[in-house]
Amino acid sequence: MSNNFCDTGHWEHSWAQVSLMKICRDCGGLFGQFFSRGQSVDQSCRCRRTSDNRWTQYDYNEATTLCHACAAVPLRSGSRFSQWLCSTCVQIIRDVNAECRASVVPVGRLAIVKLSGETTAETGDVEGSRQDLSQVVESLKQTFASIGLLGEHLVEAVRSNCADVGLGDHHPAAGHYVRRVQADVLLRPRRIQQLLERRSVPASIIARVASQQSN
Repeated sequence: MSNNFCDTGHWEHSWAQVSLMKICRDCGGLFGQFFSRGQSVDQSCRCRRTSDNRWTQYDYNEATTLCHACAAVPLRSGSRFSQWLCSTCVQIIRDVNAECRASVVPVGRLAIVKLSGETTAETGDVEGSRQDLSQVVESLKQTFASIGLLGEHLVEAVRSNCADVGLGDHHPAAGHYVRRVQADVLLRPRRIQQLLERRSVPASIIARVASQQSN
């Protein structure tokens, strides 16, 4: 699959592309029929996922996912280079990470790929790099913990978005959900702020990044 993970616009889907899918409030995932790359796939969310054979042209069986920060934008998925954030959220998160001088919120699966590669490289010199290896392993643990928290935030963001736009269905139609949520310009900034507060980002940094984004 393409590793053009830096082109965030390339990873975004329109509401029409997920019009045959539904959103699971239990896990925040999308499920249903999706057309992509010349094929139709029947995607399952985490609640419904089985051990089916891997789809052609995919690294894992997921064609699309919601932005894990705002839960308002469908993104391409299924690649080891897939991003978890839309073009708006990824810039904010990168600015926050830079301000904090740490990967407070991982932007995509590349974080795992990089750290896994470092771990593999470090094991080549056992005697001379035990301390470095230990640091990489610890970084990997922290990254997986951050990914887990990001997944938990997605579930909460989906539920909050549904409540805020008045969608009462337990599994709302994805296209309708995306249109309703994106139409409310206050929801996406609110979800991003909640994510940053969840990650204990200082209020001063949140305010500074918000100010930079508005300029």
